[in-house]
Amino acid sequence: AAALLKSLSGSARWEEVIPLARAALRGDPLRSGLHGHLIRALCRTGDASGAREAYRRYERVCYRELGVPPDARIRSLLDAG
Repeated sequence: AAALLKSLSGSARWEEVIPLARAALRGDPLRSGLHGHLIRALCRTGDASGAREAYRRYERVCYRELGVPPDARIRSLLDAG
């Protein structure tokens, strides 16, 4: 899924990235790269509130499951969005 997401993102096929990233996250919610693809795609499609909610879910996973703060690169996607 990660390679396909990278390819779709590289082609700016954001509407296709969103459901694929969500499905991949259901199977592997600890992968920050998957969260990054989802947040970037939501930002690029103009869904700022969806991107913020996706980041909050990522943030909860980081603290609850890993005991670490979220990756600053993922946060920067919101700021750049």
